[in-house]
Amino acid sequence: MLQWLLSLLGIQPRPTPATPPARKAPEPTRAFRPPPEEKPAEAPAEPASSPARTFLVSLCAEGEAPDLQDMAADDRVFLAGVLKRVRENQLVIPLLPQAAMEISRLLANPNSHMDEFVRVLEADPSLSVEVLRIANSAFYGFSGPTQSVHNAVRRIGLNQIRGLIIVAHLHGKVLQGGGFQVEASVLVDLSLALAQLGQELASWLGVEPDAAYTRGVLSHVEHFVIMGAVSDVSRDHQRRIAPTQAGLLEAFRRCGPSVRELTAKAWGLDAVMLDAPGGPPVRTALGQLERAVVSRWTGEAVGFDVGTLPAERLAAGLRRVQSSAMGAGQGGP
Repeated sequence: MLQWLLSLLGIQPRPTPATPPARKAPEPTRAFRPPPEEKPAEAPAEPASSPARTFLVSLCAEGEAPDLQDMAADDRVFLAGVLKRVRENQLVIPLLPQAAMEISRLLANPNSHMDEFVRVLEADPSLSVEVLRIANSAFYGFSGPTQSVHNAVRRIGLNQIRGLIIVAHLHGKVLQGGGFQVEASVLVDLSLALAQLGQELASWLGVEPDAAYTRGVLSHVEHFVIMGAVSDVSRDHQRRIAPTQAGLLEAFRRCGPSVRELTAKAWGLDAVMLDAPGGPPVRTALGQLERAVVSRWTGEAVGFDVGTLPAERLAAGLRRVQSSAMGAGQGGP
């Protein structure tokens, strides 16, 4: 470039242009292909519902009964076995734990001392563990855990301990059987929530607070009994059956009311498990509160009708029973 400028100014002769390079042969024409379109970013997959969440929502679902032929083979075996036992009055109702009977005796004596209740529980190590687990759960809202049965009884309350012992005993029976462990734990949480919510809303239920607590905590006794029947039906068929959650829920739907009545009579707890003729429909009201709890925990619109109960009272109660221990997750308003 410098030499070219100098030649233009007459400073030096213009250089002979270099031989241009040989032209390349044109490349063959290629068909036009538009650039590939960018795929839109895929939305993250919806998280699969946990078994606990599915169970809770299904527990409140209403619909037609499934066709038996569409059910899994073990579901049909389990359902037929439970129905047969109920029909022939052969369903095994677990005995009340000795601790529950001792607690009932102590409650009937106004002079009973806290230490007597503690001694009853400490005599049954497995129940002591269950009671400690419940006392340390989110439902009792204490800042730190306790390993003291005495403190656990103080947290729970003397008038509430009997119902909790029964639920803890039934929960342990299900765990020993090895099946439906998730469902059993969910029902414990749900029973505790109904106990506390019922106690707060006792005037709306039409019963005393202590009675409302007991009615709530025993609200799923029949379902624990049905879950415990898996072992008995398995023995009948000389193999371990494994019914699905759908089969369990159908057994609840078909057999639950009958099993509850049989259990109440076997334990002599008709007054705290069944509605008295002409009395307030506590079972129905608790059922609506349960649907409200499930809606709160899962965020699913399962539908509930609490009638004349003020919305603000219900909302405050639901906030108090929000369970951080629930495997189903908590959504909703």
